Amino acid sequence: MNEMSSSSNPPSRKELATWASQLLGHRVNQTIDKQFANGVAFCKLLDVIRPGSVELRKMNPKAIAESDAMNNFKVLQAALHKLYIYNAIDLTLLARGQPQETLALLQHLHGMHVGDGGALTQIDGNVAEGRGARKRRAEPPSAMGKREGTCRSFAHQSTPRPADAPVSAASPAGSAAVEAALRSQLDQARARERHLVAQVRALGEERDFYLVKLDLVEEACEARDCSQLPKRIRRILRCTEEEMQNGLGNSDYAHS
Repeated sequence: MNEMSSSSNPPSRKELATWASQLLGHRVNQTIDKQFANGVAFCKLLDVIRPGSVELRKMNPKAIAESDAMNNFKVLQAALHKLYIYNAIDLTLLARGQPQETLALLQHLHGMHVGDGGALTQIDGNVAEGRGARKRRAEPPSAMGKREGTCRSFAHQSTPRPADAPVSAASPAGSAAVEAALRSQLDQARARERHLVAQVRALGEERDFYLVKLDLVEEACEARDCSQLPKRIRRILRCTEEEMQNGLGNSDYAHS
């Protein structure tokens, strides 16, 4: 799916499944939580969106145990750090297949992709770039709060002193470094915004899902025949989102 998604209207599970299927080259259905639980699909997806950003050789493609999944998500986290994206994922929740966190990260990656118009950006240390951008690539998360001072430093260095007159031609490069740093900050802020919007969307979907279950429980409790009430309630509680979407409605649960 190459359509631009508005930050105020994050893609649905169905749209994300279609988009991921196109990028990964295999079918991804709406039970996203299970298919992305071991981190493999996430790593491959990010590598498609940002070629070269993920060290796939460190990934365990057959991860089943939570510890193996955790390792894959650490590989993913390292790749996100290369892209100056910090605190975007919760490793523990993702390794456990937590639906809200899984959906939020998938929506975040979708936002990164459509935000570039579907373009693939090469992440390679040998690609020609400004010296300021190379310096930012090596910054740890703790350095994120020092961006303003860094930008001022670049601006200061780009102003030639009288004694430096012979190298005054380097001034445009300094300005370019400042611009690159500012653009990176802007991109990061936009990515963070998309991530927060995705989290709000996921929370809303989860709330609605459990509200529907609550309505079904209330209807079951109001039924005249209470002999099967415990069984009905257990069935409602075990109902998956996919089952709800397939039309297993109130009457099916309240009177079964």
